[in-house]
Amino acid sequence: CDSKGLTKTIAHFYPYSVLLYSWKFFEWIDKTSTAQFKRAMRIQQSIENKLQSQLKPEFLRVENESHQHNVPSGSESHFKVTIVSAAFEGINSVKRHQLVYRVLQEELQGGVHALSLRCHTPTQWSELGEQIHLTPNCLGGSGH
Repeated sequence: CDSKGLTKTIAHFYPYSVLLYSWKFFEWIDKTSTAQFKRAMRIQQSIENKLQSQLKPEFLRVENESHQHNVPSGSESHFKVTIVSAAFEGINSVKRHQLVYRVLQEELQGGVHALSLRCHTPTQWSELGEQIHLTPNCLGGSGH
């Protein structure tokens, strides 16, 4: 049913002031959800931009996996990053992660709760068949 039809139907049961406040409430909900979505996309875009500019990856995928966890809708707290860069040549896994953490220091201090990293050299990526790792289901707090 479109909004005008809904308004006509509800108007028979509720005074205009209640209807007006209800409508404003739903507009606020819509704007809030949109803002949360845009904010999440801004964090993801920021992660992508920083990794692209500083590590010059041959392959980069950043996925917001927050929806798989016990967090509010529209959250920006859990990300999975698969990155392939020559910058990782000659350094071990711990140093690779530390390098990514330095690049993303602002995001990690600003609400990103979890960052799953797979940092490969181009040779390793090729040997892995260029396959992105699967993320296990969340086993924390929510009971899923």
